[in-house]
Amino acid sequence: MDIAKGIGIIAVVISHAIHPIDTHFYDVSFTVLYWWHMPLFFITGGFFLKPIVTNWEGIWGFFKKKVWPNIVIYFVAGTFLILASHYLDGSTWAYTRDYFIRLIYGGRSLNGNLTVFWFITVYTGSLVTTTAIISWIKNVPTQFIVAFSMFAVGVSYDHWDLIEFKGLDMDIVLITTFYMLVGHYVFKYLKNMTWHYSLGLAIMGLYLFLIYLSYNGHFLFRMFLKAHTFSNTYLLMYLPLILCFGIFVICIWMEQTNLFGWLSIVGNHSMIIMYLHRLMFDFFGRFIIFQSWESQVLLGILVPLIIGLVYDQIKRRLAKRKHPIAD
Repeated sequence: MDIAKGIGIIAVVISHAIHPIDTHFYDVSFTVLYWWHMPLFFITGGFFLKPIVTNWEGIWGFFKKKVWPNIVIYFVAGTFLILASHYLDGSTWAYTRDYFIRLIYGGRSLNGNLTVFWFITVYTGSLVTTTAIISWIKNVPTQFIVAFSMFAVGVSYDHWDLIEFKGLDMDIVLITTFYMLVGHYVFKYLKNMTWHYSLGLAIMGLYLFLIYLSYNGHFLFRMFLKAHTFSNTYLLMYLPLILCFGIFVICIWMEQTNLFGWLSIVGNHSMIIMYLHRLMFDFFGRFIIFQSWESQVLLGILVPLIIGLVYDQIKRRLAKRKHPIAD
């Protein structure tokens, strides 16, 4: 489902590029993208999850494979971006020092080029909770009861009322675990069934109709996971799943046409784009010719993508040198 992740990360970059534009059209565009693009990554995160062996060896293996790499990249990428921001913005070392402290605290305390870092902590937390559910609870309905109960708790309070739990935005895991568990089971059937692609088109038609209603002030649903902001808890549960399901069905068709391989490449490098696109905005936005949101989207995707492709090529060459193929 790299094509789906490619669509998702393009939507993320677009939403961040248009956010500063203060017009009704762009405000609605920003809102309707958030109905699905972040939930999509949590849903796809559940696709390849597997139960672990419920002993210390299994837990340690899961930690080394799924959790530790995310922790490392969080701090490595965070350090790089903080230092890059320091020199680009001419910040004082006192401000930069405080920024490093905020990196530890994470969540909504991070802004600027690190504003997306809430995602990696919540994503990692969701991997842990979802894996725990499918590993320790064997009965599938009970798994969903647990995830639904977590979701109910997650939407039962005002985020600011629990300010002490804002660190790393980990309370959002209460909501996103449900999305990831749904993704874990949906993927098992998604590719093994014959879908009428008219279903995907019908869901996209529903999406366009809701956008029309939203633009005209008749559908006022808003959801922003990072800020724990949503205007309807029922829609928070169902609407992202419905829209993402429609995208997945269309993506299956797109894979079969062999015309959208470029989207797979973008999706396969979605994380480096996630981390670096705000830095690209910051750097290229200093030049007048790159200050349009269209230029920012293009550069915010292409430059990190090129960096990722070069890195992949270097890794392959190093691997060949380390393990040469025998003639």
